[in-house]
Amino acid sequence: MFSLIGLSEAPFRLGPDPRYFFRTQGHERALQRLYLSIEQKTGLDIIYGDYGTGKSTIAEILLQRYASRDDFVVGRITNPGVPTVFQFYKLLLDGFGVEVKGHSTLNYSRALESFALDTNLAENKNILLIIDEGESLSPTFIDVLRTVLNFETPTQKFIQMTILAQLELIIKMKRKRNFVSRINMSYALNPLERDETKGLIEHRLRQAGWKGTPIWFPEETIDVIFERSKGIPRSITSICREGLNQAIINGDDCISVATIIPIAEEEARIYGERKITKL
Repeated sequence: MFSLIGLSEAPFRLGPDPRYFFRTQGHERALQRLYLSIEQKTGLDIIYGDYGTGKSTIAEILLQRYASRDDFVVGRITNPGVPTVFQFYKLLLDGFGVEVKGHSTLNYSRALESFALDTNLAENKNILLIIDEGESLSPTFIDVLRTVLNFETPTQKFIQMTILAQLELIIKMKRKRNFVSRINMSYALNPLERDETKGLIEHRLRQAGWKGTPIWFPEETIDVIFERSKGIPRSITSICREGLNQAIINGDDCISVATIIPIAEEEARIYGERKITKL
């Protein structure tokens, strides 16, 4: 279908595909600070942001960057919201592909510590733990992670930890001063500005084969998309996807404001009005 309008594939698919990730100045700054922290083995980093601001794509970029290196062992948890401490330890170990004999919380805790020690000291490799959806961490699991961060020598942490979370995590951490004190770097992803909204739309079109014409999204249409999406990348992408689909079905050569408004209104009806907090 998209070949009919000169595109090789759908440009506005949802999902953490790094090819379609539009790196704003904020995203680029977050990544560069993460790279520096991970390479220096400084311990815990946290990236905050509303849902749809690109956190999962940053997690995917980190995974691809470090999983391909021989000097790194990388584990990723996509949803830490399990019921018990035992299951949380199992989630951590499964993320690194570590099998454990004996099914108790103590066995799993000791196995994780042994894995960290052996990987760093015997194999001379770095460990990176990526936790997405970090707002799902319970206060008890935050205490577990604090214990894990204690796996160290005087000069380095044995497990580098990157947590990507919505702002709710801040509330959970308020009474966890021992955990907060271990944060090396934190960074907030804010919604896009109007020019960045245009940049995201055109970047995705180019990735799908767009050569610059026709102008699918006129300036006045981008104005409305920015206003209705509140600058959230996932919402921008969703509105543009439906708008482009409508244009193809109707045989239009551009997406008009009249096309976008009911699409944005329907999204707001289904998902509710977004209340955005900038940090």
